[in-house]
Amino acid sequence: LSRATLLEPEQSQWWLDLATVYKDCGKHNQEVETLKAAVIAAPSSGEAQYAIAQNLRENGLAAEALPYLRQAVKLQPANLVFSLAYAQVLRELSYLADARSELESKRKKWIANPELAHEYAVVAQQMDDWEAALPAYEMAAHTDKAPTKWRVQYAEALLKNQCESADDAKTLRLSQAYDILERVCAENPDDP
Repeated sequence: LSRATLLEPEQSQWWLDLATVYKDCGKHNQEVETLKAAVIAAPSSGEAQYAIAQNLRENGLAAEALPYLRQAVKLQPANLVFSLAYAQVLRELSYLADARSELESKRKKWIANPELAHEYAVVAQQMDDWEAALPAYEMAAHTDKAPTKWRVQYAEALLKNQCESADDAKTLRLSQAYDILERVCAENPDDP
């Protein structure tokens, strides 16, 4: 693999494969250096940008990952994995308006990619925009891919928001939350 990176340095896949080998061998420094080299040798590779960003995130360096994710999204705007990771880092760093904007630009993809709707709901909730958060939570929670955690978060959001609602809406939200939690408990009887 090292030879391949010398023969075809612009091919990011060789660099990423070599970084994976270093990772598997527990050679963290070589892994990071290889990922940095990949970004330099193949600057137009969204995969290389994303790979180094993920490495930085895994090591608790979200702020350092941000420019790499921004570049990955710029290089491959249709890649929803890159967009989701970018929005998550923006949220982690409290750039909520930017995270929301990134996710809104992918709104047409939410049904097939409920993780985008879920992330949008989390961002909107942190912005205290319940009008936007609740429908996004609902969309994410009612898909086949929805983990239990999302449904519980949706129920919690309904309960938190019910205090600000009129009596009829309050009753409806309490009923919805109860139904969701009842289903979660029925599906996961051993999970406290």
